[in-house]
Amino acid sequence: MGFEQPNNSEKPKESTAPLEELKESMREGMAVEEKFGKLPQNEGEAEEMLRQLSWLEVPPNVKYDVKKGEEEKSEQVYHAGIDGKPRTFFAHRGTIAFVDGKGRKYVGQETEMARTLLESAGYTERDMFVPFSTGEVPVDENLKKRWEEVFGSQGDLEEGKGK
Repeated sequence: MGFEQPNNSEKPKESTAPLEELKESMREGMAVEEKFGKLPQNEGEAEEMLRQLSWLEVPPNVKYDVKKGEEEKSEQVYHAGIDGKPRTFFAHRGTIAFVDGKGRKYVGQETEMARTLLESAGYTERDMFVPFSTGEVPVDENLKKRWEEVFGSQGDLEEGKGK
């Protein structure tokens, strides 16, 4: 009884997934380097670069309107402290949220740069509620003004596209 010899004329098919991941990682790195002039060398530098992006801090109890129909709106309250562990992030419909080391929640537009910097700063992706990702609009005028600076027009956000 002998062993069958493998047919060496057929090469195993190589996956292109690692190559695509490497290319994407390089593109993300180039975007960070283009904006900041360098890549972060440690978590502290990544955290500092992260702060320079446009974020909206979500207060512990924020009221917001949710569009129910063309004319009708209902007011609700969101409690920022209920979910999200420190140093975690999550994205939904073009909006990314993260909770810093002190338990403060921030939201901004989901970009590869934001995601790259969060990961480089040691944040981990974890499921959490992402405020303002499904068309909610802050009721407080000051918060609404800041929200518009970060996200652009309400129509863009309602479509989950951001700015």
